[in-house]
Amino acid sequence: MLAQTPIKKRTRPDWLKIKLITSGKFLETRKLIRENNLHTVCEEARCPNIY
Repeated sequence: MLAQTPIKKRTRPDWLKIKLITSGKFLETRKLIRENNLHTVCEEARCPNIY
């Protein structure tokens, strides 16, 4: 059996992080996704535009 090496989670540099201006449609869509226990590609990829 191979030994597993823990993967370090890297943080994004400050210059890469931006504040997303959330519109009503964005919030409505996100709420609908959450209520149905769904996940988006952007969430899975930890897209810097929404995190």
